[in-house]
Amino acid sequence: MPLALLVLALSSFAIGTTEFVITGLLPEVVGFGKDAPNLVSTINIGAFNTGNALGAWAGGVVIDAGFDLTRVPLAAALMALIGFGATALTYLSARGRAALAPAK
Repeated sequence: MPLALLVLALSSFAIGTTEFVITGLLPEVVGFGKDAPNLVSTINIGAFNTGNALGAWAGGVVIDAGFDLTRVPLAAALMALIGFGATALTYLSARGRAALAPAK
């Protein structure tokens, strides 16, 4: 099997399986906003849609800057690192505060 075909197959599998992670996280997130579950759900989905739009924008900027298509995944990786950094900063800033009680 050619290497490119193997990479395509593994990437397709990884993308397909991670698509369902969001569905599993939603009840967990809504559990912390038990007084306003619709608001929490709306904000959660809005954040994912914003990330999707920013990813498309970043890919367009890379292509518009004259780089070839092989540079788009590098921009995606950079955006993922930025997202991870924002998540880590949020976690570290909330460590000292009292934890929220999950919904019953």
